[in-house]
Amino acid sequence: PLRVFESSNTTNTGHIIDALGKIEEYINNGSVSNLKVINLSLGGYTDDASLHSWIQKLRNTYGLTIVCSGGNGDDNYKPITAPCYPSDYDECISVTSLTKSGAHSAWCDYNASKDISAPGEEILTTSNTGEYVTTQGTSLSAPIVSGMVAMLLAAQPSALPQDIYSALREGAGSISGTANPSNGSAGAADAIGALDALGVDVSDAIRPPWSDDFLRQEHKVQDQHKIHAQCHGRIRQVQIHAQRHVADGGRLSVRK
Repeated sequence: PLRVFESSNTTNTGHIIDALGKIEEYINNGSVSNLKVINLSLGGYTDDASLHSWIQKLRNTYGLTIVCSGGNGDDNYKPITAPCYPSDYDECISVTSLTKSGAHSAWCDYNASKDISAPGEEILTTSNTGEYVTTQGTSLSAPIVSGMVAMLLAAQPSALPQDIYSALREGAGSISGTANPSNGSAGAADAIGALDALGVDVSDAIRPPWSDDFLRQEHKVQDQHKIHAQCHGRIRQVQIHAQRHVADGGRLSVRK
């Protein structure tokens, strides 16, 4: 990870641009190899031509898929519909938050530029003080999608950023509750749906525990440990290497 926030937990566009430039430097000098996705759990509501130029460069020149948090509303927990940057640039995947029940989070930003949604409430994670905390925010939603992108690219290394974008949206699951017609999100991020949309054979995969198919079969297996053992043994097509995401409100995550 590259830290872009100061000790006061604030940042500015200059810091973010410096970090993006450092990513380019690392790619060009060989410090990182096979870099294909970056996560930006940050954002603001002022457009900046230099920031946009760097986002375009990393995507179009280096083929990076850029996943961003879509915005957490105002100080009164009311969603903002104005564009959030960098997430709402066309070159980025803008991620909004879902509740534990799979509905849109009431405080989360929405507009036509949002792309996909993922859990963002009651998330257990690590803090910048070295503790475990339960918190919320699209800064937690974005890394979930970044992990999915890494998995998609592991399964289909030749996929381009636009292929990943299309697969996530085409493979998205439904969102519970009343859908907001002004929200551009295609639905709930679904790893297996995205793999299928990307053309990867998922016939031997296990649906996630919140899916309807899984819930219908759950009563057949009383011992939860057997479910985990079955999942471990049956997943053949894709090996998912999960890594813990440090979401302290001040890190830009670089994922290979």
